[in-house]
Amino acid sequence: MVSQKVDLKPGEVYFSTQLGQYLLLSREGSNLKIRRANGVEENIDASLNERIVQEFVEEMEQFGYSAASEERRRKFCRALGYLAKVGDLHVELIPSYAPIFKERYQQLTGQSVEGMPGYKVLQSDGDKWGPELMIDWTASMFQMNQIHFGQNIQMSRRENQGEYRISNNLFFYKLLEWGFVLGPKQDADRIRGRIAEHVRSELDKGLKY
Repeated sequence: MVSQKVDLKPGEVYFSTQLGQYLLLSREGSNLKIRRANGVEENIDASLNERIVQEFVEEMEQFGYSAASEERRRKFCRALGYLAKVGDLHVELIPSYAPIFKERYQQLTGQSVEGMPGYKVLQSDGDKWGPELMIDWTASMFQMNQIHFGQNIQMSRRENQGEYRISNNLFFYKLLEWGFVLGPKQDADRIRGRIAEHVRSELDKGLKY
């Protein structure tokens, strides 16, 4: 699969291994003004970061990573299956981002976001750096050893043992593209139908963990 060229747009959230997630505030030629998750604003180079984002998106579409082993690729597909079984997708949006999310959610899922579980719009932007798109799940150590999200997707442990979270907006949107929806209930058949046939058997394994 050949990805469309990534065009970084103000108001959207992107990811870099060096910067983490950042909100693109404005663009002037080759200069991007961004706000990082820690609230710091700075200027970065557009061409370099477009290339980083492009590579990240392509890696997601290939179910793997350029330096990954075949076993890691299989574990990534199992991870999708496991998230289809237990994943809970939810968002906290600053008001200025809500229209962007509504439009993208409609485009990717074919559904309206209104009334969906896990959809929350804050009263004001306040001191929030940007939108938060989150995937939560619970897993045992055995289950975690069977799945893998890749080197660019950081997950965090939550308060209780066995609870995990990924806050990565690009990955969240890829899940929507692959058939996931907001809330804790996913349609496994819908997801199977949106991924490549040759990796469905690994996804099915994740559904059984």
